[in-house]
Amino acid sequence: VNWISAKKAAHPTLLTTPYVAGTSVHGSTMPSFVLTAPPASSGGGTVKKKQKMFLMSLLHAREPSGMVSLLYLADYLLLNYNRFGNVTRLLDEVEIHVLPVANPDGYMYNAQYQPGGGGMHRKNRRESPEGSNCGAGTGRGVDLNRNFGFRWGADDYGSSGRPCDMTYRGTKAFSEPETVAVQSLLTDHKFFTAMSFHAYGELLVLPCHYAHDCRAGYHNMAREATAVNGYKYGSSDETVGYGVNGDAADWMDSTGVWSLTPEVGSRSDGFWPTRDRALATARGNVNMTMTILEYGRRSLPSAASPAAAAGDGKPAGNEEPTPASAVPEALNNESKSSKGGRVGVAYASGQPSYSRYIS
Repeated sequence: VNWISAKKAAHPTLLTTPYVAGTSVHGSTMPSFVLTAPPASSGGGTVKKKQKMFLMSLLHAREPSGMVSLLYLADYLLLNYNRFGNVTRLLDEVEIHVLPVANPDGYMYNAQYQPGGGGMHRKNRRESPEGSNCGAGTGRGVDLNRNFGFRWGADDYGSSGRPCDMTYRGTKAFSEPETVAVQSLLTDHKFFTAMSFHAYGELLVLPCHYAHDCRAGYHNMAREATAVNGYKYGSSDETVGYGVNGDAADWMDSTGVWSLTPEVGSRSDGFWPTRDRALATARGNVNMTMTILEYGRRSLPSAASPAAAAGDGKPAGNEEPTPASAVPEALNNESKSSKGGRVGVAYASGQPSYSRYIS
């Protein structure tokens, strides 16, 4: 994991040693890391409890701009710790678990066949069921964002039972090792907040498709988070224009995690924006993500809380999030690249420089 290893070397106290969250259907690793400052004592030798957050991208292999926004945020946090108060407080009090490539096989397939960018494979690379005639191209695989356990296969509108379709949901919920890896992470860590970065549309999708009354906290959080970038927020029907089932956000919300799905970039950017546009979009999304993370930080359960002391086992996200008002004090490390062209194997000019092929 070259990118992660380089950041670990540059910021050894803020980025954990990379770990493998799981493996793909073809055995590719899913590298992950944690952003957090060294734990501080709350007195008497007791280490302060930290809230846990989860960020991931590339469930859909053709949406690398989501990963760019995710890694840009990681750079922003690493570079501005002990420089800006909101960043310092966040990393002092929160553990941010990051899974940049949730679909490594699909991503590597796109990199192999269209190394200059533009690959349109969306699903993982599971072999198609016998007799389906999906071929070895983009029809092959399972849509990982239709393979999670909440309302899996509820209808053929929000997902498909036909193996060659782009939204094929698989043979059962969590049939894919990639979604099992995400499930295990959430089971192990009891995250408060989660974000799954996708592209495109300049949207912030809330997991409210099956809820008659979406939790009020979602609308408060989304309204504040999108105040700067102007993203439209709402349910999948209200934003992308169609319903979904078996998706990651709905499942995470059903476990008590406050879960949101940014669809980054404009319609004109598409799935494979130019270098300049990908980085401009990433920079423009820092405020949105910081605001959502700040909601989680401010909702840190008190160590004196009876529920926390008793360890009642309830999902961390059951608490109502506390308003953030967390506009970043500055946005550093802006790329100076002036080169156009599609996102290729790397953003070769300026810093930060994000590899399109994390290995």
